[in-house]
Amino acid sequence: MSVSRWLFGLLGLVATASSAGPLTVLGSASDELTLSNALTAQALMLGRNPLPCCQVGADAIARDAGTDRMWLATREAGVPVLRRFDVNGNSVALPLDVATFAIGLGFDGIRSELVALVRRSADQLLTVRRYNAATGTLLGEIIVPATCCALRAGTVVWSTARRAFLAIGTDTVTPTTLRLWQIDAAIANATGSDISPTDLAVQTLTVDPDDDLLYALVHDGANTRTQLATIATNGVITTKPAFEANCCYVLASRATIEPGVQTLYAVTRGFAEAGFTLRSFALSTGTVAMAALSPGSAGLVSDANVPVTAGVLFADGFD
Repeated sequence: MSVSRWLFGLLGLVATASSAGPLTVLGSASDELTLSNALTAQALMLGRNPLPCCQVGADAIARDAGTDRMWLATREAGVPVLRRFDVNGNSVALPLDVATFAIGLGFDGIRSELVALVRRSADQLLTVRRYNAATGTLLGEIIVPATCCALRAGTVVWSTARRAFLAIGTDTVTPTTLRLWQIDAAIANATGSDISPTDLAVQTLTVDPDDDLLYALVHDGANTRTQLATIATNGVITTKPAFEANCCYVLASRATIEPGVQTLYAVTRGFAEAGFTLRSFALSTGTVAMAALSPGSAGLVSDANVPVTAGVLFADGFD
């Protein structure tokens, strides 16, 4: 694929205590992969690792906090690959079924399994698949009910506590009604709750690993502002008091919350800004701050074969 569709993202790896926090990955024109701390610009790894790589699912990322390994679901030379990174940024490619592409990924620590929300190429059905985290071997697959779902990029997240994927999207029964979906990993049951109020556009989602609350950035188009919010299981959005006016475009990938820090990070761009910037949002008030300098040209990645402007976000839970 062309280097203009490389990967920018925030990942959950840690090399030293000083590197704790959200990390960035940027692919360059020379096919090098740079891993660095998003807040300090400390370079942690630089090299042709992997080469070539990748089309990346915007939400297809998972992390094992116990071993500090991270997985991305990629498509390399047209072949789906589960790419695993260790604490030093070294990677291993694990083959996946060529007829699928993961649109969501989670790590089930109790079972030491990767759980993938997968779109099958042949019939476009969603399935929940379980993989051996070490080998990539398929352990089982359950089909999600055929009426579900057309999901928005950047809004597919994994909840460890619920053992389910949470996502924003529509179904074929009421295709104009936006819902919060919970897709259970054990039985692939999909339950949807109407999003309310409907005048707030959900831009990105993430789950707080400390309490399993679902957080979102929502855009109030009437007042041209973005706010931090929580979304309850019944789909009701509750905004925090602080907001940023004339903002924001959000890269089509989920946000991330660093465990214990009570801060959400997202890659955003104000309407009058030239480039994307890492912003932080305080979970208690929604107060917005510039968390880092602009990452520059973030590039494009491909979500399930549909090119979208996207990044992948993750946070390290180590201090």
